[in-house]
Amino acid sequence: MANLLDVHETFGENRRSGVESETNTSFTRVFNVNFDGFVVNLNEVLTAIGIPNVGDYYIDSTTNATVRTKEVVEKDGTRSHFNVIVTYDSEVDNTTGTINPTNPLGDPWKISGGSRDRTVAAAYLRLADAAAPDPPEPVRNKAFDDFDPVPTKKSNDISINLSFNYAAIQWTLIDLQNSVNIVAIDIWGKTFGKRTLFLDSITFSGYQSRAGVGFYNHVFRLLYRVESWDLNLANVGFNELAVAGDPKTKRRIRLKGKTPTQIAQPLDTNGQYGPNLAVPVDPTEITVDYELPTAAYSAFSFPTTPQEG
Repeated sequence: MANLLDVHETFGENRRSGVESETNTSFTRVFNVNFDGFVVNLNEVLTAIGIPNVGDYYIDSTTNATVRTKEVVEKDGTRSHFNVIVTYDSEVDNTTGTINPTNPLGDPWKISGGSRDRTVAAAYLRLADAAAPDPPEPVRNKAFDDFDPVPTKKSNDISINLSFNYAAIQWTLIDLQNSVNIVAIDIWGKTFGKRTLFLDSITFSGYQSRAGVGFYNHVFRLLYRVESWDLNLANVGFNELAVAGDPKTKRRIRLKGKTPTQIAQPLDTNGQYGPNLAVPVDPTEITVDYELPTAAYSAFSFPTTPQEG
């Protein structure tokens, strides 16, 4: 998975421009976006932290211009360095052709999203056509050797960007970033289970003004992981306990023929290797979390239903 390295606005010829007509004002900004590897999904570029979202206001004008389009242009052949061209246009009343000076603190929430690719190791699965071993064993070929490299599968986290205007910077909410939701929560018509959302970042604009009202636009970026942000670890090892629960009796696991294992083997809840027991048992799965802090996401007052408009 490519990791975001840098986002910065470019300046100079044709890098920032504005056009004013009798009824409309538009702006263009260009951003450099750099990753440390090959980007598969261009939506990662469009939604990179630091790139304005559709609907965001132009930061240094009072024309009500908002982001209407974002365009990705690859800079070289590496698929890791890009320009993002952001265009703004002023809000215009379709009937009168005049700017609509609405109170920015009354704007509805806005949402955008995408996905972030990641790779997951398929560490302890069985071959599809193989009889289920008892206890289960790591993924191995027909000669019972480990695969090299270890087989992996693609997965992804869904990124959700929620934007809202506040009269002041919300420092109390900003302190809650890098947390997971402590209980299930409804957002934009979907119920997200507890510990499935990670508050990746909160960005906020500089001071803006519209219709004589000052505001700061905030963007909350959530990462949704369907299987939760807990980390599931296979209960395997090279050693077992001769006496259940007694670490002083730890010994090397020996397989049939009394050969010390060179591959991590499944253990039971007592830290013992199943086949060595009088009654063989299946291994257990230990579930631990990343020890991320939890937060009551009700503090954000995220919209439970869509607020398009």
